[in-house]
Amino acid sequence: MNEEFVRKVELLIEQVENAETEKLSELAKIADLNLDKDLVGVDLSGEDLSNDDLRNANLRNANLRNANLRNANLSDANLSGADLSGADLSGAFLIGADLNGTKINDETKLDFKWRTVWKIVNQPEAIRNLSDIDLSGADLSNANLRSVNLSRAFLMDADLMDADLMDADLSGAFLIGVKINDETKLDSKWRKVWEIVNQGAEGQDLSGIDLSNAYLSKANLRSVNLSNANLNGANLKSVNLSNANLNGANLKSARLYSANLRGASLVQASLYYSYLFGADLTDADLSGATVANASFGYNQGISEIMKRDLVSKGATFQDSLGIPVKL
Repeated sequence: MNEEFVRKVELLIEQVENAETEKLSELAKIADLNLDKDLVGVDLSGEDLSNDDLRNANLRNANLRNANLRNANLSDANLSGADLSGADLSGAFLIGADLNGTKINDETKLDFKWRTVWKIVNQPEAIRNLSDIDLSGADLSNANLRSVNLSRAFLMDADLMDADLMDADLSGAFLIGVKINDETKLDSKWRKVWEIVNQGAEGQDLSGIDLSNAYLSKANLRSVNLSNANLNGANLKSVNLSNANLNGANLKSARLYSANLRGASLVQASLYYSYLFGADLTDADLSGATVANASFGYNQGISEIMKRDLVSKGATFQDSLGIPVKL
C-alpha cells in the first residue's frame, strides 16, 4: 500500500481523535466528509448529536437508535428508512425533512408537530382531522391527504408536491408559500385560492367564483371583477380590493379588517355580519348593500352622513376595544 496514503489516513484519524469537539458536523469538516452524501446507512446508535447542525444530511437508512438529537438542526435532512427507535428528538428542527419510511416507536421523543407529520407520511389512513394544526415547513410531498379536514391548518412553506388533497377541506387554511406542482391533486377552488395568495389576481375576471371561507389575507385583488362572487366567511384582512367590482357579492361574515376598498363598488353586495373595522372605504360605493349587523370603525372615507345612513340600515360602529359607539 502507498506509504503516503497510509500516512494521510493516520494523520486524519489523529486529527479526529484529538479534535476539541464531539459534534458530528465539526468532525465531518475535519475529515472532509460531505454530510449530504457520506452518512447513508451510518451507525450512530446511542451517539450524542444534540444541538448539532445536520442540515441537508443524507441519513437514509442510518441507525440512530437511542441517539440524542435534542435541538439538532435536521432541516431538509433525508431520514427516509432511518431507525429512530428510542431516539430523543425533542426540540429538533425537522423543516423539510424526509420522514418517509422512518422507523420510530413509543420511546422515540418527537415533538407533536413532527410526530403528526410522520403519521401523515407513514400512516395516512389514521389521519382524518388536521384542523387548526401547524404543518408549516413540513415535507408532505406524495402524501395522501384525500378528504382530510385541514380547515384553518397553518401550511406555510409546506411541500405538497405530488400530494393528493382531493376533497380535502381547506377552509381558512394558510396556503402562502406552500409548494405545489401540476401533479398535486387539488380541487379547483383551492388551487385558485393558492394562486391568489401566492401570485395575486390583479385585474382578473373572477365573477361568480366561490371563495367562501378562503384565507386570502393580504392578497392583491386590485381591480378584480368579483361581481356575484361567494366570499361568505372569507378572511380578507388587509386585502387590496381597491377599484374592485364587488357588485352583488356575498360577503356575509367576511373579515375585511384593514382592507383597502378605495374606489371599490359594492352595489347590492351582502355585508351581513361582515367585519370592516379599519377598512379604507374612500370613494367606495355601497349603494343598496345589505349592512345589517355589519361592524365598522376607524374607517377612512366615511362621512358622518354616511355613518348615520349605515347605522339606520342596521350596521354598528365600534371603538378599538370592540365596544359599540353611539353616533
